[in-house]
Amino acid sequence: MKTQTQSPQIDTTTKSAGHKWRHAAKLPHLAHQGSEIAQEVYESILWRIDAKCETNETVAIGLTGCLSKSGSTSIAANLAIHASNQQRGRVLLIDATWGDSRGQRLGLQKVFDLPHEAGLYDILSGDVSPRECLPQAVAENLDVLGRGMWGENHPAPVRQELVEEMLTDLKTEYCLILVDLPAAEELRSALPVARQLDGTLLVSRFEAVKQTQAQRALRRLQEDGVTVWGSILNRHREYVPQWLRNWF
Repeated sequence: MKTQTQSPQIDTTTKSAGHKWRHAAKLPHLAHQGSEIAQEVYESILWRIDAKCETNETVAIGLTGCLSKSGSTSIAANLAIHASNQQRGRVLLIDATWGDSRGQRLGLQKVFDLPHEAGLYDILSGDVSPRECLPQAVAENLDVLGRGMWGENHPAPVRQELVEEMLTDLKTEYCLILVDLPAAEELRSALPVARQLDGTLLVSRFEAVKQTQAQRALRRLQEDGVTVWGSILNRHREYVPQWLRNWF
């Protein structure tokens, strides 16, 4: 059964102490599926993430595509929005897509209309301290940390010890951390981040990825030391489920 694609009606125009969130008006336009369907799918993904956790401690989850343009950025953004609306606590969405082919489109920076300034890459390369580059609140219970100024001067390497230190600190402040990663074949300098995450979800775009390509992407991630928790099939035509189809 095919579904009707429509704009979701996710209510994210929240206010706090009379303050209207700067980016709230943009949030309902992110998802590609209908409201009830989309929320059901995201809730299923969050439930499966919870099921993989042995404790109630905060986990950091990455999303990467089998290929570029798999839709992992849109899914990461919508999943973060849904989690923040569930009153789970504060949710952090991190952009770690420096150095991939999506860089020209600016990823989450464009989605949330974030300023082009220091971000994750600058922290992990040691150019700035975390206190100088704080995540930005885009809605109630939802913060976003931009990817930063990768390649502005020179591609300095990411320091592994800074990745560990940053994630440890952030887990004390947020109930869930989602990280938008480059495609599996383009992780490059983002590998130190991907390796430190508790788990990663591999996103494949329906009818755009062959089985051999998906298997190759999975094998590459595993060989690179990335913990893969499962897969998401994006833009599937069946009614239930649509994106969440198969878990390794």
